[in-house]
Amino acid sequence: MAKICTNCGKENRDNMTFCADCGTKLPAAAPVGVNEFEADPTMRATPIQMKTAPAPAPAPVKEKTKVKKEKTEDSSDSKAPSTGIFLMYKIIFAVPIIGWVAALIMAFTAPDKAIKSYARATLIWVLVWLVVAIIIYNVVIGMVNNYISSLSETLNTTVEGNVSKAQYLFEMFSKILGGSYSITLG
Repeated sequence: MAKICTNCGKENRDNMTFCADCGTKLPAAAPVGVNEFEADPTMRATPIQMKTAPAPAPAPVKEKTKVKKEKTEDSSDSKAPSTGIFLMYKIIFAVPIIGWVAALIMAFTAPDKAIKSYARATLIWVLVWLVVAIIIYNVVIGMVNNYISSLSETLNTTVEGNVSKAQYLFEMFSKILGGSYSITLG
């Protein structure tokens, strides 16, 4: 079946896309099983125009406004602090007393959850070591006091003629420990 040009009426081969005479685009070939009246647009009746609802107007473009999210303690969208920030806090918290006060303040007022947790962990670590240091101090002082008492008894029993050297040695131990110990020789 030949294609007929809708512009000039010339008959063209089926495989042609444009009219050989005037160059107008030819209608597409009719699919198999379609009669020539359905394939040729000039032979069709005017299609019935259906009234359709108008297309909805596009939504107005809103300017992007930055909405500040409230940070909560459980906020998981906050960025994790960098290694440099943690190193800086480690150095600050390592300073005796000043760092511990800074850790105490940061443990309850830091805006970032990770920094707040790090400050709390630092406080716990400092408290554990303070308790350990107090225990060790008391054990060492107890041992030194026990040693001084036994030294005092030894000096009282063994040194008879050289009292000034034993008393001088005992007074030196007392000054080192900051205590007021007395010894009576003789």
